[in-house]
Formats: sequence, C-alpha cells, structure tokens
Amino acid sequence: MNKCTLIIDGNWLLMSRLGIMMGDFNKDQEQCRLEAARDNMIDFVAQSINKMISFWGDRIDNIMMVQDGGSWRKHVPKPSIITEEYKGNRVSAEDVAWDYVWMALDIICKNFKTNNITCITEHDVEGDDWCWYWSRYLNHIGTNCIIWTSDADLKQLVQCDPTTDAWTVWFNEKAGLYVSNTFNRSDMDILIDFRGTDTFLEDICRRSQKYTYINPDDIVMSKVVCGDKGDNIKPLLQYPKTNGSGKTTTCSVSLKEWGMIKEDLRISTMEDFKASKDNIIDAALHLPRFAGCSTSKKDLRELFDYNIILVRLHKEQIPKEIQLIMNKHRSEYTVTDMDYLRHNYKVLACQQEKVADLFKDIPF
Repeated sequence: MNKCTLIIDGNWLLMSRLGIMMGDFNKDQEQCRLEAARDNMIDFVAQSINKMISFWGDRIDNIMMVQDGGSWRKHVPKPSIITEEYKGNRVSAEDVAWDYVWMALDIICKNFKTNNITCITEHDVEGDDWCWYWSRYLNHIGTNCIIWTSDADLKQLVQCDPTTDAWTVWFNEKAGLYVSNTFNRSDMDILIDFRGTDTFLEDICRRSQKYTYINPDDIVMSKVVCGDKGDNIKPLLQYPKTNGSGKTTTCSVSLKEWGMIKEDLRISTMEDFKASKDNIIDAALHLPRFAGCSTSKKDLRELFDYNIILVRLHKEQIPKEIQLIMNKHRSEYTVTDMDYLRHNYKVLACQQEKVADLFKDIPF
C-alpha cells in the first residue's frame, strides 16, 4: 500500500494543453507537421506531469491516469420535458485534426502502461467515474488521493474515509486545493495531538498554499437545482419571461436563490436534499419570478431525479453493470518507481531524442 496517489484527469490535461497548441493541429497542414504537433503534444504533457511530480515531491509516491471512454449517462431515459442530450452542446472545432490530438492521448496512455504506470479507460465510462472509483477504492485501503484537474464536478469527491482516515482532495494550480470541511477545525494549524493523516494533509495544504474547505454535497445539490451549461444539464425550473421591450429571456433558479431555499429548509447533506425534494420544488415554484410557471410537479420530480443521476458520482447512481466493469480493472493498479520518473520524464513521452523544450516558461 502506498501513501498518496496523484490521479490525473487525462482528457482535461490534454485539452488544457491543446488550448496553447491549437494552431499546430490545423487539419490543412501537411501530415509531417501534424505528426510533429502530435509528438510535441506528447512531450508537453509529459513535461507537465513531471513538473507536477516535482511540485509535490515525496508527498506523492504514485501516479495514475484516467481517460474518457464515452458515457453511460447518454443512455439514461430522459424525462418527458427534456429533449437535450447530456453534453450534447459540445461541438468540436472543424478545423482541428482531432485524430492526431486523440492519437497523442492514446500514445501517452500506452507509454504509461509500458512504464508500469496505471492508465485506465473503458467503453461508456467517463473519466469522472474513474476518479470516483479509484479515489474510493484507494481511500478504502488506506491510500490518500490528489485529483489533478480543473473539472469542478470532481470537487464532490473530496472526503475523509471514516474507516481508514485516508482522504481525497481536489487540486488545480490556479484554484488551489479543495478539502472536505470535515477537516476544517480551529486547531488545524497546531502541530500537536494530530492523527498521522491530519499532519500529512496539513503538509499538503501548506505546499499548495491556497486551500479551501467545502461541503462536497454542495457541488451536487447546486447543479441539480441550478443546472450546468457546460454539461448541458438543465436547471430544475426554466420559465420564459418577456420584459417591457418585448425581449424574452429564460429564468432559472439562481445560486443565490438556491442558497436561500437550502438555508430555509436546513439542508446540508444529500440525504436531506433527497428527502426534501417536494419542499425544494414547492419553494422554487413560489419564487416571484416563476409566477405562472405551468410545469407540473410530477415533471419536476422526474427532472430532479434525472439530474441527480447525471451529476452525482456515487454508487447509488452509477449502474451496477458499469461498477462491475470498473471493478475488473482493480488488479491493474500498480505502484511505479517515482524516483526514476522524477529524473527521466522522457519515459512518459517515449522519445529517444530530446524534443525542444517549447513550453519551458509555462508553469505545469
């Protein structure tokens, strides 16, 4: 059993670097240039991982990568009032040679496996699902986890395992570290009478410098009620209203309004949230802006339940058959030689000749 594993959101890492290299993947370029762009992307990602390994130092003693393989959520029956597809609003740029972009990620994952580093993908399983699976499994066996991503949905995974005291935190260079509010105690900065895990977590927080305590259930609850444009998840209430100038806008429950409802109903956990479904719907319908909304409560209850399935990363929501598929990969978890990786990042790029360090001034 290792101490702390860095879980890398592979698709996010690739796409975040693509934003800098987008012009290099213009599909009108010659094949040799696209191949060079692919190789430079592989090297860029390898350097980014190496810098992250250096940033955490010996605080992490293993890394792994997860990769999207589609989504089972696209096959979930939709409520009658929903016509939009889950993540159906995402449109790929037509001038990008996406085959070379995805080829880079496939090669990176192959290189991981060649070098005894866990890299997992499976048909219809999202990277988010893998982050849930591995963080829960590793915490259960006593290994701490840092999820490296900018996907805010994954903040819901921060926790402290009640049986092992192992924890999961969310990290991004700009946003900092997100930690479960179960650790938010007035004595957090006092190095005395700590359990070993708390001392280690304090060291992680100090290394990050910027850290925020959150209730992970808040991430799920707010998206169920207020929606998420990024994933094309519709808010619980939508109501068209026309102003005095004749312009029609779509009203939805705001985060501020949801905060007021949540406070009035004294909701703090997912158990409270699910048990208060009808009260939440009634409170939303009584907001002044939704006077005249004709959506039935039956339809709203169906949408409430549907949104929980789309948003929540939990064994109650992930289908049993998907969990069984994921569980078959448990034996693939390996602990790699981190000291070797720290001094030989090129093994992740799998290139014999050194590629020019095009991105040396870009942090992580």
